[in-house]
Amino acid sequence: MSRAEVEAVLGRADSCSGSLGIATCIWGDDTHIKVGFTADRVMLFTHKEL
Repeated sequence: MSRAEVEAVLGRADSCSGSLGIATCIWGDDTHIKVGFTADRVMLFTHKEL
């Protein structure tokens, strides 16, 4: 899944960080979804208290 597809489902991320083609974006605060992207494709996702 691409980053654009994830953002179409979840909306704009609350925060993103990364470098060298790797990014981590978080949606939410205490209850959140965290998605790791490599070359703009999902490689890993985690969640807390969903």
